[in-house]
This record gives sequence, C-alpha cells and structure tokens, in this order.
Amino acid sequence: MTGGDLPADCWDRIRGALAGGLTLPFFLDLDGTLAPLAPVPHRARVPVAVREILQDLHSFPRCQVWVVTGRPAAEALQLVGIPEIGYAGVHGLEVRWPGPEGNTQYPVNLDAFLPVAAAARQALYRELASVPGCLVEDKGISVAVHYRGVSAARRPEVLRAVRRVARGNRLLRLQPGHDVMELRPNVAWDKGRAVIWLLENAQGGNWWERALPIYVGDDLTDEDAFTELAVRGVTIKVGRGLTAARYRLGGPEDVALFLKACRRLLSDPPVPG
Repeated sequence: MTGGDLPADCWDRIRGALAGGLTLPFFLDLDGTLAPLAPVPHRARVPVAVREILQDLHSFPRCQVWVVTGRPAAEALQLVGIPEIGYAGVHGLEVRWPGPEGNTQYPVNLDAFLPVAAAARQALYRELASVPGCLVEDKGISVAVHYRGVSAARRPEVLRAVRRVARGNRLLRLQPGHDVMELRPNVAWDKGRAVIWLLENAQGGNWWERALPIYVGDDLTDEDAFTELAVRGVTIKVGRGLTAARYRLGGPEDVALFLKACRRLLSDPPVPG
C-alpha cells in the first residue's frame, strides 16, 4: 500500500477498523499538511488533486472529514472550497459544522476576549508596522504575527514586541507555531480538546467503540491532538521535529498519497473476518 511510506502496522490498524465496522473520522491540519507552507497566509493553496480526494472521502458513509486549523473557519472554508466537510477554526475555538448551511458554534464562551484581542492587535500593528515582511493577522478572537518573511536580523525585535504585548494581556496566552506567534484566548482549550469534543458530539461518549480517528498535522499546535489520541487514534506528524505522534510523513505531497491510499481502502474495504 503506497501512502507516504507509513509502516505496515499503521495500515493494519486502519484495515482492522474497517473490517470491524468502525467509522474513520479524518482530522487534518491545513497549512503545512493539506497545503504547502506559504510566505504569507493568503498565498497558500490546496492542490486541486487534494480537494478531489477530500470530496471523495466525504462521500463514503463510514468517513468524516474535518479540517482543524489555526485559521478562522470561514477562511479555511474559502481556501479548501468544500462546504460539505467540517472546519474547526482558530485551533478548535470556532466550529463550522459540515453541510452547506454552515452552522457555526463556539465551544467556549469568548465574549470577554474579543475587546482584549482587538486591543492587542492594535498594539501589534503600531509596534510592527515598520518591520518589512511582518504580517499581523486579525483572526477576530485572536491575533497572529507571521514573521517568515522577516530578516534574521529583525526577528528578535518582532518576538520581543509580541512577548511584551502578551505580558500586558492576562486574558490572552502566547502560542508559537511555524514562524508565527499567536495571542489567543487563555482558556483550557486546544486542538486536542476540540477533537475529543467533536468525536463525542458525532459518535457519543464511548466514541472509540465506533470510530478510529486519524489526525494528521505538522504544527506545534497539533501536538495536543496527538497526545489526546495517542491510544485510541492514528496520529501522524508531517515534517521533522520531536513529536507525540506515532507515525510520520515527510510533507504535504506524502499526505496526499496517504489520503489517496485511504480512499482506495474505503472504496474496497476489508471483509469482516
């Protein structure tokens, strides 16, 4: 089975789940996983072939597809372009349920954080406006500072400014990522808790008796999900670095191969033995 050179035991688990009648919920990070990392967020593109695979996976009755991302859910939908699947935006703080209606839900009450995030955003705009290549991104309930395009000489200046603003906002916490620092609501919620919440809503309390979740991601924020699903899911890290994930793929091209192989399995699932 060609799927990004994952070991045989990974495929054995997936085949065993299908043979046992389990559902396969896919939880997929966006930037660096479905789409190659771009210098700035608006330049990211999900390849057409990957969109087609996601649409095909969604069509299988025993498959669910969720995009779990730091981007706002509406922005992720615009980038992926498939309204029928689910989107957990802003690291799971904002959930757009599958379907054309696009009902949006916030698992945590965030009213108190909106003005604080707006104030932090304005402060970062002022402090970083003169830094070439630095992008301050408004996510509504959070603010992200992207510095991939900033020169090595000026990166410490950017990081100092973000940390300084973070220290002045106790309702916000600092979340590092790939060449990005994000100030997000300081609540006990992350991609790991969001995935468990989604599984419980879709599958019920003992969801592991009915589903084998598959989580694929490349970012530090995905580590929380890897930890939550370490025993009862298939966890796949994309790229290098220390990780709690059990398996690893090299990059978005390998993710596409993996999803394509899963599509083949779902098209001709193993017969229960």
